[in-house]
Amino acid sequence: MKKTDSQLLTEAGVIRNEQTPKENTADRVGEMLEDIIDSKLNATYKVYAALFSQIGTAAPTVTVLNNTIGTIVWTYSTIGTYYGTLTAAFTGTVPTVIVPMGYEGSISFAEGLGGYYGINKVSSNQILLRTGDPGNGTSNNLLFNQFIEIRVYN
Repeated sequence: MKKTDSQLLTEAGVIRNEQTPKENTADRVGEMLEDIIDSKLNATYKVYAALFSQIGTAAPTVTVLNNTIGTIVWTYSTIGTYYGTLTAAFTGTVPTVIVPMGYEGSISFAEGLGGYYGINKVSSNQILLRTGDPGNGTSNNLLFNQFIEIRVYN
């Protein structure tokens, strides 16, 4: 015997048995799922997702796509070394860098160049971004609209 959608949702705990069919609308289920997803995502980490570019000895320029951390100020330090600063933003666990699917821990650049980047927590106020290529160590001019997502877990 095939179960109805209402029976499946009841078994999954989304719908209580005492609710009438009128209360079991798609809108109610959708709202409940949105609330669950929002509470789980917002309670576990903050996110800073942006497209990074960097040329010469300039600080990286960023196009912020999503930001629940706050405004991070990026500065150039030395070749391939950049700092992101925001007071008390990195008090959670070490930031996790999300690499786009298919990159496997490295980044691809225009004109067939290849390289890598990494982000480490320096203090509760600062993170360190480094870029480099396998042949030369740390290097500038490697980021061109590179998507980087930083997560700070509570």
